[in-house]
Amino acid sequence: MKPSDNFGVELCDNRRPFWLGTYPTADEAAHAYDMAVWHAGRPRTELNFPEIETWADAEFLMPENFRMEEMTKAIRIALGESDEAATARFTREHPVYFQAEREIYWKHEAEQKKKED
Repeated sequence: MKPSDNFGVELCDNRRPFWLGTYPTADEAAHAYDMAVWHAGRPRTELNFPEIETWADAEFLMPENFRMEEMTKAIRIALGESDEAATARFTREHPVYFQAEREIYWKHEAEQKKKED
């Protein structure tokens, strides 16, 4: 579970990580994972819901915002570079990721304040 109270899902296929998105419930996250298993041609033993026997059934139960994106962004730290310097460089090079992370933090912080009031 992510700090935003959503369930993050990823799948590794042939050592390539794929991000499947975040979902509000564990059930939706599990269905997204199963759809990715079908897409990747993985064995049915890896399914969360083995009773789903066809791709069409999996697609019918798939969450609306399902996506399967290869994860290619990573922070590479140069020899002698501090964590802070690497994070600052990543923020400059990939502002969209930084902004999305800040928005999740702000949303979570606002929800916490509501609960306290």
